[in-house]
Order: sequence, then C-alpha cells, then structure tokens
Amino acid sequence: MQSIQAYLDDKLGGTVRRPGWWIPSDRQFWRRVDRRGEDECWLWTGYVHRSGYGWFERWGDRVPATHAALRFADGVDVPSGMVVCHRCDNPGCVNPAHLWIGTHTDNMQDMIAKGRGGGKGGRDAARGEDHGMAKLSQAEVDDIRALHAGGGVTQAALSRQFGVSRAQIQRILSGARWGTRIP
Repeated sequence: MQSIQAYLDDKLGGTVRRPGWWIPSDRQFWRRVDRRGEDECWLWTGYVHRSGYGWFERWGDRVPATHAALRFADGVDVPSGMVVCHRCDNPGCVNPAHLWIGTHTDNMQDMIAKGRGGGKGGRDAARGEDHGMAKLSQAEVDDIRALHAGGGVTQAALSRQFGVSRAQIQRILSGARWGTRIP
C-alpha cells in the first residue's frame, strides 16, 4: 500500500512535505464548520483544545483550524514564525474574513489595543461576560446568586440549569469568580 506522502508526491509531481496535507481534505474541513453570514463568526465544530482553539487532523497531521481555513479558502499558508490572529477575538472562529497573519508581537499589540491585555488578573484583563471564554452573562450570574440566596436550590441543580460545572457555581457563590462574594 502506498503511503500518503508517496501518493501526494506522485499526485503533485514532486516532493511535498508539510504543505501536502491539504490536497483532498478541504471538504472534510468545511464539514466541520458552522458557516453563518459572511460577517459572522464561523465556528469550528471539530476537535477543540481546552484553550478554545480548533484543530484539524487528517492523515495523522494536526494543524490549527485557523491555518487550515486560510489554506482552503484563500490558498494562503502561514509562514513559519507567524501566527493567525482574530479580528473577532473568538478562538473558535475560522471565518477567513476574520483572520489575519501576523507576528506574535502583532497579536499581543492587538490584544492590548482591544483592552484584553494585562495578563492573568491584570487590571486590563477582560472580566465577566466581556471575557472571550465566558459562558454566562452578568444577568445569569445575578440569577444564580439570587436563586441560591433564596434557599432550596442546590449548587448541583444550578449547574444543570445554567450549563456550567458545580465547581464553577461554587466559585461564583464564593466570589472567586465574577467578583462579589455571597455569604
């Protein structure tokens, strides 16, 4: 049986190393994208790392979904040492219109310009529903606190109702997350 690498070499008429992974895979990639309007985020529905960024795997090669999106949509390969940045700041978005290639420094400057800088716990760090990974709105957090303060509702019931872990409910109620501590 011919290896994938040998197949690509034969198909393209030359030695193809890393860039060869995309040739027959574009349909596989786009099947894993929830496409919406042209200006909206297109969410990656394949494997998502805990960081929130998607990964596309084909034939044993795993690449960031944002890199694959640019390759399949625009024929653009991300040069070594460069990163894919998001205009929308949504790590799960693979809409090529929302992506741009820059250096790590470009990405950090973009983050700071958008008020997301400051690092973990920094004064400029996004908080609450403004944080890109937030699953709850401030109104939902207020509802969680009110329901718990009213009594008769367990943390487990609140976690099921609001779709977050029981540990997250405990952190909200203790003030470790979302600010104000509830006695």
